[in-house]
Amino acid sequence: SRDSPTADCREPPPPSRPRRCLLAPGALEAGSSLLRVEAGSDAALCFGPSFLARLRREYGSATFVQQRGESAAVITACELLLTCLRDGFCSDVPSASSSFF
Repeated sequence: SRDSPTADCREPPPPSRPRRCLLAPGALEAGSSLLRVEAGSDAALCFGPSFLARLRREYGSATFVQQRGESAAVITACELLLTCLRDGFCSDVPSASSSFF
């Protein structure tokens, strides 16, 4: 398990090969997450091993979506992904209760 960034993640990618993530809202069904998140192999280096699963569970949950709305779920998840990519590495997902939405 990786607890710190790899050398590849600390360095900015070349402009011709940006790091890519796909975040897509879907239908919120019982026991599922509103969010679908996929990271390209270069972007995946910037996240701890379970970061994306925690992000989906915390911000795509029915509770978060019902209390704060689908837009807040998508915007917050995007901001967290962008912060990780900009900072170089993330292993922990902030609690949804700390979200400013």
